[in-house]
Amino acid sequence: MQEAVHRLVIAASLALVLIIVLLYLALRSLLDAFVVLSNVVVMCMGGVWALYLTGEHFNISAGVGFISVLGVGIMNGLLLVSWFNNSRSHGVPLHEALIDDRKRIRPLTMTALTAIFGLLPAAVSTQIGSETQRPLAIVVVGA
Repeated sequence: MQEAVHRLVIAASLALVLIIVLLYLALRSLLDAFVVLSNVVVMCMGGVWALYLTGEHFNISAGVGFISVLGVGIMNGLLLVSWFNNSRSHGVPLHEALIDDRKRIRPLTMTALTAIFGLLPAAVSTQIGSETQRPLAIVVVGA
């Protein structure tokens, strides 16, 4: 188990560095890349709290759930930041560009709800075999 967790930490760290590089290349701004990643940190805290409140322990399945949350969080953050940058590049004032981001709420909500409702049955399941998939689902639903 410790060896598997060690490999997961190495793979996740390498993936995170690669994601930061790709975000920087896509957005051409290190600040924007870190704004996108700050969204992921907040979402991961929801996963940590969900594990804590349900009494589940961190394991490989939960680690994979956090990787899934990382993907959803980055996609949502990238949608918001790219929409904001596009508005600003078209000459929209700062205040209006921030308010205009509210138009992106529906796509962001649909992305999150798809992940939540898709894994909700696995998160509440108590059938045989569910103990391996429940931590992953709890992390994603909690985020």
